[in-house]
Amino acid sequence: MPLNSINVGRDTTIVMNDPTSGGVPAIAYVTSFDTKQDHTRLKSKGLDGTVRNAVEPEGWSGKIMLDRANPNLDRLFAILENAYYAGLNVQPQTITQTIQESDGTISQWQFVGCAIAYDEAGSWSNGKFISQSVSWCAAKRNQLV
Repeated sequence: MPLNSINVGRDTTIVMNDPTSGGVPAIAYVTSFDTKQDHTRLKSKGLDGTVRNAVEPEGWSGKIMLDRANPNLDRLFAILENAYYAGLNVQPQTITQTIQESDGTISQWQFVGCAIAYDEAGSWSNGKFISQSVSWCAAKRNQLV
């Protein structure tokens, strides 16, 4: 739901799919979702004196922050860790971001070929929410809608 024709963060949803664990872990209470395109800047300095620049895309990366509401992330990363040590092929994840645009349309982006890392499983303290974070890197981002 945009405000004053500007996206404010409440107008996006995040869904992660993990084929190794068999589906979509319900990650509730996402508090932030950061994305950035990874790239390499290329520069050619020609003998003719002209500098030619280019940017080579190298995937995407980001971070998901959430407040712990269930054990689903703990279970997901236990499955992935156990599969790794059992010598199983750990499949890449997919992250889908759906955005309600200010004009009422929907944009949907899918980050494919993701590798995820459990950066913060939580710091437990009386009277505080348990914050968790997952960093990820993806091979590329596709537009679905």
